[in-house]
This record gives sequence, C-alpha cells and structure tokens, in this order.
Amino acid sequence: MKAYGFCRISRSIALLYAAIAVPSTAQNGKVLVNFNGTDGAAPSAPLVQGADGSLYGTTSIGGASAVGSLDGFGTVFKVTLSGALTALHSFNGIDGHYPSGLFLATDGNFYGTSSAGGNSTGTGLGTIFKIAPTGALTTLYTFRGLDRNPTGGLIQAGDGDFYGTTLVGGAYGPGMVFKMTPDGAVTTLHSFHTTDGANPNAPLIEGVDGNLYGTTEKGGAGGWGTIFKISIEGEFTSLHSFSYDDGGRPEAALVQAASRNFYGMAPIGGASGHGVVFEMTPEGTVTTLHSFHETDGARPFGGLTQASNGEIYGTTNFGGVDDCGTTFAMTPDGELTTLYSFDCTTAGHPGAALIEAGNGVLYGSTLDGGNTDPFAYGDGTLFSFVPR
Repeated sequence: MKAYGFCRISRSIALLYAAIAVPSTAQNGKVLVNFNGTDGAAPSAPLVQGADGSLYGTTSIGGASAVGSLDGFGTVFKVTLSGALTALHSFNGIDGHYPSGLFLATDGNFYGTSSAGGNSTGTGLGTIFKIAPTGALTTLYTFRGLDRNPTGGLIQAGDGDFYGTTLVGGAYGPGMVFKMTPDGAVTTLHSFHTTDGANPNAPLIEGVDGNLYGTTEKGGAGGWGTIFKISIEGEFTSLHSFSYDDGGRPEAALVQAASRNFYGMAPIGGASGHGVVFEMTPEGTVTTLHSFHETDGARPFGGLTQASNGEIYGTTNFGGVDDCGTTFAMTPDGELTTLYSFDCTTAGHPGAALIEAGNGVLYGSTLDGGNTDPFAYGDGTLFSFVPR
C-alpha cells in the first residue's frame, strides 16, 4: 500500500505553506488504488458502500477496451476497505458509455446511468442499468430522441421508484427530470425551459420532507444555474437562481444536514471567482459560507458530505499548493480548514463527493494521478483518510 503523498512539494516556499496549512491528520491519508486504464480510468462519481461492506463505483473511461489509443467505455468496480480492487464490468458502448455512478437499491442491486452509448454502434444517447454485486449487468432503458444524456445518476426514493435527470432533452431542450419504475418504465416529470433551469448535471437527493432537490448547471434568472424542488408527483418549484456573486454552474448534488438546511458547492463565482460553499434553508434562502481563493482550493465540482462527527467534508478540483486540488473540512457555520493539497503525481484533481464508510473513514477518488512519472498524469486513484 502506498503512502499518501498529497503534499509532495518541490519548492521551499510551498513546503513552508504546507507546514502551516496542512494539519497533523495528513498522515492518516492513504492511496488505496492506482487505476491503470484497463481496470478503469478517471473515476468521477461518488463511491457507495455495499451490504458486504465493500465500496462500489464507476470509472468514466477505461476498461477492457482501453487498448492503444482507445480510452475505453468505462467500468463498474468493487474495492475492499483495504484497497483490493475487482473490475466487475467493462462497458462496451452497446451497453453504455461514460457511466455516472451507482445507487444501492432496496433489492440489493446497484442502479446507474451511462451518459452515452446504448445502441448497436455504441454511439447512443445513454442508458439506465442494473448491476448485481457479482457484476451481472442488465440494461433497463435506452434513451432516444429528445430524452438523452443522463449525466447525474439515479436515486431511489421512499416510494420505491427511481429518479434522475438528463443533461439535455425534454420538451424544450435543456434537460428534464424523469421517474423510472423498478421494471424500467420511464416517465418525464418535468422539462426544463431555461428560465427555471437548464442542464441538470448532478444527482437528485430526497429531502426529509419527501420531496426531491437538485441543481441545474445553467439557466435561471441570471443564467448561472438554479436550485429546485420537485415532488414525486412532478410538482416543480424553483428555489434559487445563482448570480455569480453567490456562485455559478453548480454540478454536484446537495446534502441535507442534521439541521435540515442544505449545503452545496458551485465551481465558479463568489468573491474571488474560484467557487463557493453555500447553505440553503428548506424555503430557498441561500447564504454563501465560503468563497475559495485558490490557495485553499478552486473549482469545487464534487459534492459535500456531513460526517458522523457533524463536520462537513469536501474536495476542490483545482487550487491548493500545486493547483491539483484539495480536501477540506468545514463546520456547519462555515469555518473551513484545508486538510490536504494534492500533488497530481500521487493523486490529483478530485471530482466527486467523499463518502463516510461504516468504519468512520472517508473515501474518495481523483480523476488522475497514481503515476510515478512526474511529467505524466496517471489514470486516477481511490484514497481514504480519517476525519479530523
């Protein structure tokens, strides 16, 4: 197992910065997996813990077809908490391309979407699939026509049905919210029409009130994206339009904290233009808690996680000492501490939310890194660290 070298810095001034900015918990971090392309590459969606205690996830590209100049169509994998990786399925284009994460359903199977593929040539508009923990995959639905490119993945709501979004399509073009029954029947719940949002690019979440909450990357009053609420019957409410000053282009799911307020991130905007962490009341009042200023992170594409200690944890895709991304902890009232700065060689550019496993450890992924060549990015990593 490789020691987690997030803070490998060659410049003396950066070493001084790292000594000040990175607390002593850094030694608790580890790289668990270095992807090599054929077993997957560029993991960009949150992990999920299965009933067996292992973690399951997807890689955007890579897999068995990743040979020579071919990037591959993506994979589904299983990894034990100690880092033993098993490739469960390699997509071939016909059964999907660019998988967008997994959700563990009440039947014990995992469900997910691929944002492309699904036809006889592998150039389709996306799929919905079911995969057993053993790796047996079933395509449940293939998108076609106006309904296409489900980049946000799925959730299963309390009624037992599945809900998701498409990046584009719907009646007006900029995406939709859909519902799917367990046997694969898909119904459109809401078609976005720019003024109420456009291009939803993140998973939905189910609030404690039974409604679904989500974000759109664009659209709204200023064109910088929105936050919305929708009931499982399809009653839609636009809660907030971003203005750039309070963030822009949100691409990650919200998280509802113990306080019942929602937390999220936007990858651009805020006081320095490098993205924000925000808090929203259930009624839709948004407060900026933190504006990133590059040295403490930039471009937070992933979502947030509230750990069992009450603190909120997240990552930024860029920024930090080497501009390769960071992990951070934040109190619910917005006091943010940078925990690690990635170095791009050992691990770099995290793009997905962290998860807390049953053992109390946080797990995440990076889009690249894991390559010992300092002049070449690797195929991505899985890492863990103990909350502070």
